[in-house]
Amino acid sequence: MLGGLKPLMELAIGDSDHPQCSTHAAKTLVMLGFLDTTIPVAIKSLGYKNGDRVSISINGKEHCTNKPGINIVVMDFMTFQVTEAVSFDTGHDKEASEQLVEYKAKSCLKDIGIEDYNFKTGELWTYCGYKKRDGAVKVALCQGFDAVELATALNLGYYANEQVQGYILLPLIDLLMSTPASLAISKVSELELLTVLARHDHHKEGWCINLV
Repeated sequence: MLGGLKPLMELAIGDSDHPQCSTHAAKTLVMLGFLDTTIPVAIKSLGYKNGDRVSISINGKEHCTNKPGINIVVMDFMTFQVTEAVSFDTGHDKEASEQLVEYKAKSCLKDIGIEDYNFKTGELWTYCGYKKRDGAVKVALCQGFDAVELATALNLGYYANEQVQGYILLPLIDLLMSTPASLAISKVSELELLTVLARHDHHKEGWCINLV
């Protein structure tokens, strides 16, 4: 599944020479939603008293640049690729703070819920969060310690459900509801896709629709 979610979603909503391709892709997405597989995320932040080292590991692989200052790692779980791995030495480099503001890392921090990062000079802090379609979710924030070891995990089934619901299911419902019944277009493929995706209990939370 790692990195395969995006192409499956594209197949589910894209045009294909094979009529059943979209349906099969949608069925696969529904099955992925039942996975209990988790991706472990481990963050270690050690101050100068404990070796002055930073480690950010995702699924057992190290991605951090391990440099003084603010270290940021951003992974796109749709493609399972690291999109950002940068550091800003705000304690020694006068221009680092400006670079942090001007660089797109600012938007990356905001995406996971950090808008105010004016922490005390030399203060050790560790943050883990993830971006949703309509906002950010904070997983954990630790600050004021000499050393931090944070271990968490991302449930792939839950993540797949969130992406399908946000990027396919709800927009599809909006499209069908906003199209006049008198409009001479075929809704068969859209209704078939909706029927497949609506089989998952998680997708049916918070809304109800009847297909006639």
